[in-house]
Amino acid sequence: MRPDLNYARHKHAVANVRLAVEYGVPTVILFRDPKECIPSFVSRFRPGVAEALYRYLGFYRSVVSEVMPAALLVSFEEAVGGIQGTVRRIAAFADFSVEEGNLEELEAKAKQRIQKRTQRRVGTAEHISLPDRNRETTKAEHRKKLLQSSKYAEAKKLYHQLQSIHELQVGRGERCQS
Repeated sequence: MRPDLNYARHKHAVANVRLAVEYGVPTVILFRDPKECIPSFVSRFRPGVAEALYRYLGFYRSVVSEVMPAALLVSFEEAVGGIQGTVRRIAAFADFSVEEGNLEELEAKAKQRIQKRTQRRVGTAEHISLPDRNRETTKAEHRKKLLQSSKYAEAKKLYHQLQSIHELQVGRGERCQS
């Protein structure tokens, strides 16, 4: 990992994204289906489903209306299913080079760093962002509440907008617009 790079984390703050775009910083936004994202977020950080849904809507509404097309969208599935391809896509977008031989090592180091940082920060791996089978029951309960929410349809529609923008970017081999 490059210590000279600053990056945001899991919890969404659209102000950071706006500033990055304003200053011409290559900005990558990870997006995920609310049906999966919100239960996962609630199981890790303990807000209620309604609060997590409110945050999801607020963040991604702003992304669609204020930030795009200046940022690169990366789907959660793309990021976890093809880390090496995702790194190549981000590198092309941000105009930096990646040594092909180091991508597997980079992936392993990133996962190791996540585990160490989580262990150091909270003293347990319970809140780690990597998949955890023990949380699946809890996530299912949160998902059930989410699907009953009157705002869920709005979140799903927003997610489909993000998917459409993402597909256009991938099709164009999108690069940074700085």
